[in-house]
Amino acid sequence: MAIVALGCAACSPRAREFLAEGGGGSAHESASSGTGLGGGGEQDGQGAGGDGGHGGHSPATCDPTDVADAGDGVFVSKLASSGFEDGSAVAPMTRLAAGIELARARGRSAVYVAPGVYDETVVLPPGLHLRGGWRVDANLDWRRDCTEDAASKVVIVARGVEAPVVTVDRASDDEGTAPVIIEALTISTTGDVTGPLPGEPGASLVGLLVRGGIDVTLERVSIRTHAAGAGGPVAAGTMGAAAETYCKQTECHDGLVGESGAAATPALPGSWGQDGRFTPGDGSPGGPGATGHSGTPGGPETCFETEECVSGCTPFPECAPRFRDEPTCSQPGQCGCGGFGGGGGEAGRGGGASAALVAVGATTSVLLRGTSLSAGKGGDASAGAPGGLGGVGSSGAPGLDSGYCSLGACFLEETRCEYDRGAREFKEGGSAGGNGGPGGPGASGSPGAGGPSLAVVMVGGASVTVERSELTASMGGSGEPAGVSAARFDAP
Repeated sequence: MAIVALGCAACSPRAREFLAEGGGGSAHESASSGTGLGGGGEQDGQGAGGDGGHGGHSPATCDPTDVADAGDGVFVSKLASSGFEDGSAVAPMTRLAAGIELARARGRSAVYVAPGVYDETVVLPPGLHLRGGWRVDANLDWRRDCTEDAASKVVIVARGVEAPVVTVDRASDDEGTAPVIIEALTISTTGDVTGPLPGEPGASLVGLLVRGGIDVTLERVSIRTHAAGAGGPVAAGTMGAAAETYCKQTECHDGLVGESGAAATPALPGSWGQDGRFTPGDGSPGGPGATGHSGTPGGPETCFETEECVSGCTPFPECAPRFRDEPTCSQPGQCGCGGFGGGGGEAGRGGGASAALVAVGATTSVLLRGTSLSAGKGGDASAGAPGGLGGVGSSGAPGLDSGYCSLGACFLEETRCEYDRGAREFKEGGSAGGNGGPGGPGASGSPGAGGPSLAVVMVGGASVTVERSELTASMGGSGEPAGVSAARFDAP
């Protein structure tokens, strides 16, 4: 792995701000601090993107004749086949988690790891060192492996997506903050996240999470994360319901289309929590459309007057009160009601983050020596779904005809009135009102934010010091806004 020492201009706040805010593309950082592991100040750089590689650099103090300290460690090997495990060099544990628990129970300070692929997540407590880079011979002697590719021979792989592959943390405040060393091994995710779930944000990948105020040193370690998950597809807004009834005459209006739904608010970038987990930046749903306007008013009512109903009794007014009909009115025409507005489209979902190292907390610090960090592509966001169409309005209807008014003859014979009902006259109902307007369409949801690709994330003031190490970020995920791509990223 080529080490490039670049000028200090790349470590100015302006350069870092540019890296943090850029979307798409890639960012690559190499750092050099002298020839030995105990070199002086940090010097960062920015250059072309590339693979972080596996293996880093052999420490100057590596001695191939060194042997593991059996009195202060627990041994782990995938090649153990005796069926008996006691954590010794001749009967090692076969799982890292089991070796770590045994070391804690016995008060040991180191877990020695033989070459192999360990398919599990690992949680390291304060004060416990995880040491790869060993050769195990036929006599089960564990000696230091100082070759260039020693780190690639011990691989910790996690098949989950949300949990970090390796976590360094305290289970409680009683555990203290004793330093941790991780040496000569590879931490990796298994592959790109595939198959976004409908309506779900993209899944994130984290190689190493450090929190709890612990000082952690990585020597000859390679951390690689793959492409994070994309946001899942979302559903379009539902179509507004059609109007089913007629509106009151006082509600008749102009029959116009209802107003469209309010535009969705743009998504914000995803955020890193104080627990070291990434929350993707989802968009927002579109506003629902408004109900359509009711139709134009129908024709007015018409009424019979009292005089019209007693005209046949003239000139005998004394007969009229007994035989006249009450005056009646027709009904006005009814207007159609507006259709209901369409539903707003669902919000697009944000893409997940791909981060090699996440350090959390102002008292947490990480030192990288001869180490390679490489983050995969950030997850693409999904687009906001379109809003639904408005429902159709109902049709106007004519008003009902009135009752009748008798126009028959009325005459007097001695002391009684004779009444002959003749023709009856009706008043027609008012003409139909206008149709209701359709409901307004719902607005589309806004797209989610693309997920970031970050080699190092520092949350809440955590510090990361780089010595002769390589940091590589891939492209940020597509979205609005696009995901950032940065070798280092300072999160609030």
